[in-house]
Amino acid sequence: MKRLIRWSNWELKNEFIACGYFTGMLFWYCIIEIISGVHEVSILIMLEMFLTNYALSTLQQILLNSDKEYTTKSFIVRGTIISIISIIVVLITSELGGWFKGMPIWASIATYILLIASYVTVWILFKLGKKYDTKELNEQLENFKHHMEGSK
Repeated sequence: MKRLIRWSNWELKNEFIACGYFTGMLFWYCIIEIISGVHEVSILIMLEMFLTNYALSTLQQILLNSDKEYTTKSFIVRGTIISIISIIVVLITSELGGWFKGMPIWASIATYILLIASYVTVWILFKLGKKYDTKELNEQLENFKHHMEGSK
């Protein structure tokens, strides 16, 4: 039962991250389509985008587990590897899926720049979240110590 709960928690985190990436990608894609004068989005492209982001989120969870501690160097190396793999996968998938077919060249370039910015943002937020959690745990431990000393 404990394994099922742990896996479910892991999966919920994974889906949350995947949906965040997917939402950003789809929003940007829709903006580009509107600028290009298109007011419809292919359901197949949306499915490809979601599955791509889900796979990348799964890879991220495996290579950069949010429950583990990493040295700064290891964190940067892992984050860089995941970002490079992610961009390559999106490049290949978008080309095979024809995501930018008929769009101006700036659309795909802007999308890839947006992806890089979103990955960097995720790594920064990930690192800041860890720092905040550590600070809060230390404060709670200090408060507990003071409480224990006061009750003696």
